[in-house]
Amino acid sequence: MYYAKVFEQCVLPVMTNGSWSLTRGIIRRLSITQRAMERAMLWVSLRDQMTNKEIRRRNRVTDIAQRVAKLKWKWAGHIARRTDGRWGLKVLEWRPRNGKHSVGRPPTLPLEASGPGPCIVELPTEDLCPAVDIN
Repeated sequence: MYYAKVFEQCVLPVMTNGSWSLTRGIIRRLSITQRAMERAMLWVSLRDQMTNKEIRRRNRVTDIAQRVAKLKWKWAGHIARRTDGRWGLKVLEWRPRNGKHSVGRPPTLPLEASGPGPCIVELPTEDLCPAVDIN
């Protein structure tokens, strides 16, 4: 069918081009939009009470959620094969720390000064850049 071919070649790539982070909510909304477009391709309204499976069987188009999952796995394989040490591979292989994180703001470190007030820090004057003039 002509509409299905246009949808597969033009609409689906635009909807899944990767310019936004595809969360579950966005994928759900894209699926709803896709079903509405498929109904329009078949000239079927919601009042006709045709199931989504029947509409998908008649149109024979790719489900957007399956396409997003396939593209994500293709990207992960592309990143895993890189050997140039960029951060993408490190992120892909990152494992979170074991244990639970503490809740709240981290504790502040005690200052060397005995009470409230400004803390005076002495900076070393040796080993400075020759362009810096201290006098």
